[in-house]
Amino acid sequence: MSIPEVSSRPRLVAFLRKFFATLSAKWEAPSMLPFGRVAAITTAVNHRDLYTVDGVDNGGYRMMTSGSVVGVSCQFECTAHSSDTEFRAYIRKNGFTTSDYASVTVTGTGASGATATLPPGTFLFVPGDLLEIRVAVGGSGITTENHAALMRILSSTG
Repeated sequence: MSIPEVSSRPRLVAFLRKFFATLSAKWEAPSMLPFGRVAAITTAVNHRDLYTVDGVDNGGYRMMTSGSVVGVSCQFECTAHSSDTEFRAYIRKNGFTTSDYASVTVTGTGASGATATLPPGTFLFVPGDLLEIRVAVGGSGITTENHAALMRILSSTG
């Protein structure tokens, strides 16, 4: 197939409609949202916020497009251990904790972490939604610090 000569505006419009009308693709762009908290967590806590850029505690990141959360990961240092304790990093939307989280049972001191993935389209957000990560420590048997977490999102471009 050869490309026809396009010598006028009507011909150009007809050409574009014929050959490019089916290219109305919609795709999703991946992004990572970073969170963190340096301060130690020494007691059992139901939820403790992780912060956004420069340690700002502002409720998370406000979404500009629709999309979905597809993963969460966390990394931290356990500096004291007296009993095995579960550590969770929860995804939050608009101030509400969801049932989606990454979890690890801490069995000793040192670096530890966890990841969790979600199928695209499971955890949806729309423009204006706030996304954040909170952590929870199941018992008082550990002290953790230097918490870092990432939330992976797919933003809709169409």
